Amino acid sequence: MKDNATTIGSKLAEMELRHFIDRKHTGQWLNEALASGPRDWQIINLFGPTGVGKSTLLRACKRIASSHAKLFILTDTAELDDSPDTFLQLLHHRIESLVAVNEASINGLIEAIHTLANNGTQLVFAFDHYNEAGRFNLWLREEFLPRLPPQNLIMIASRHPLIDWWGGGASWNRLIKPLALHNFTFEETTEYLHTYGVEQPQLIRQAWHYTDGLPLALAMLCSIVEREGAGAIQEIHQRTDLTQQLVQHWHKEISADGIFDLVEAASITRCFNLDLLGQIFQRNIDDALFEKLTSASFVRSTRHGWALHNVVRETIARNFKARTPSVYGDMRARALLHFGRVATQPGDEQERSKALEELFYMLGDGLVRAALYDGQGREGSHLYMETATPADFEDIEEYMEEWRDRANTQAGAKIDLYDRDRQSPNPQWIAREPLEPDIIDFKEIINKIPGAVRLLRDTQNHLRGLSILLPINKMTEGYLAQAAVTRHYIANMSQQQREALATSAADTISWFVRLIDVRDERDNTARSAIFRELTSLLIRPVEFITSTPLPFYQSLLTQFGFVQTQWPAHTDFGPDRAAPYFALDLRGENFVNYIRQMISSQTGDEALQRLSPALAAMIADQTKQAVKEQQGQARTELLQPLTKREKEVALGAVEGLANCAIAARLGVTEVTIKKHMSSIFEKLAVRNRRELIKQYWNH
Repeated sequence: MKDNATTIGSKLAEMELRHFIDRKHTGQWLNEALASGPRDWQIINLFGPTGVGKSTLLRACKRIASSHAKLFILTDTAELDDSPDTFLQLLHHRIESLVAVNEASINGLIEAIHTLANNGTQLVFAFDHYNEAGRFNLWLREEFLPRLPPQNLIMIASRHPLIDWWGGGASWNRLIKPLALHNFTFEETTEYLHTYGVEQPQLIRQAWHYTDGLPLALAMLCSIVEREGAGAIQEIHQRTDLTQQLVQHWHKEISADGIFDLVEAASITRCFNLDLLGQIFQRNIDDALFEKLTSASFVRSTRHGWALHNVVRETIARNFKARTPSVYGDMRARALLHFGRVATQPGDEQERSKALEELFYMLGDGLVRAALYDGQGREGSHLYMETATPADFEDIEEYMEEWRDRANTQAGAKIDLYDRDRQSPNPQWIAREPLEPDIIDFKEIINKIPGAVRLLRDTQNHLRGLSILLPINKMTEGYLAQAAVTRHYIANMSQQQREALATSAADTISWFVRLIDVRDERDNTARSAIFRELTSLLIRPVEFITSTPLPFYQSLLTQFGFVQTQWPAHTDFGPDRAAPYFALDLRGENFVNYIRQMISSQTGDEALQRLSPALAAMIADQTKQAVKEQQGQARTELLQPLTKREKEVALGAVEGLANCAIAARLGVTEVTIKKHMSSIFEKLAVRNRRELIKQYWNH
């Protein structure tokens, strides 16, 4: 007989080992599981959507078990035809050379397994594709597993958590160790591609965007690389053969459920619910079918409904569009109208904001999608925006000092944005204004206009980006009239325009977008997070003004519907940095007209009549009232422990007034104000003014 090292099987094992990317802690937990000694759990449950690599990981576990001299018995439950007898025959075949088996029945095999355990032989029973176990599932759980010796280990790979599947079995659930499998990270994807000779960063980035780190998609992509070379990745978005292969894999999971048409419809948008699918199909969707759809392994729950996993959505949508473009186009138009109605009707502000975001995503060109949504992955969930307070001055100064250093040493940076839907790169040159750190006085803005400066931080509290949005009203006009960039805008206003803008803070109708910046120009995740927060403000019936000399941002503004104003360009950014002003007016009926204009090329005039301009006034009134109610509610909740006079003192402090100014306003002595401040600090559990201001605005 030939040496095992030269068999086809050994070569297959060698290739699998060479291309296997060890997931974080995989080897560690399996080695611990195979170690001798008692453990609190008995079953390792690997679960995740189709294509996430469960089968590959089980085969890797088999190699690890062999290194521990354990007998690993891998069973594909999809091949058992619901029959325990088939499994018992396979098991008999595996162990009869190790121990005498009296009979090939469950009793005889259980007796033999106990004999092996008493002799020190540990067995690992692994079941792949367990979602297709059928009636075998009940037999295994009720008849076979309870009779195994505790030294044995069970591994079950399924699409959904076994704990949910065996729901209600509290005793069993305590014996299950669930291990969710996710897509590869960018680093793991890079390591995987390296084993196939793909080294160029641009090709790695393109493969990462195409596959989203899904092991199945990566494996299929790399099989093409092996045949045609790494250069094939450049044309991968045009490969219908790969798209069809991927779609067929997911189709197998749901082929018996009759819901593939729902999956195709769900792929048109980034998130969906029963109402949206009904609008797309123009009929009621059966609840049972919708439940089957949301139970699929590649569907996840979100704050706004459900969503297909990215690579599934993008792949199925590309295939759907290529196969039946007219049907795809009609359904897409209905989805746009649905989001248009939600965005323009009075209702929950979060729902309206989300609908507007979906419109931007679906209608935006490659630059908009790349700028707002490239990097909107798992890492983006670790970022959050907060209002800047005096306590943040040190971090902001460090941030701007870095800005100065970079502006003095480099003219800008090339960033690679990516439009995932069209699988197309969008390289852009990003420059930073060298004078900006010297013409923005953050301390003055934060003290005079609380809430205007917003900071983007990660969970490690690292400052990743910031924005400045200045309200234009009677309280801020003085600052805006003398500050760089905004002063020219104020100076060119007519007296009538100034009077129209001289409103109270709650009735502000114009806002100046003064700054949007990320610490690292290549940090697409941070840039997307800041842009998305600013786009959420576009549901308000107000006017937005901004000014920039940078072509990248000017292009983005144009795509969002901003128009260049007649105001002359200014040179506050530098004598050779002429910066025009741009405006987007969403007041009155303009908001509905704005939405109409965005989707008119997709749906036609007749359909657009469903977006009634009469809703605009209702939206404006509702938004103003909501702002006042939110302000009143925030004050009531936070300042509730205070007396009436203490509330007046606290609000003066929040406005940035000194003790003497608060005393003059209230007609009392400064000593009295200090006493009130001490009482306020104690009641609100803050140490100083900084903490009071930060707590107030965060609240």
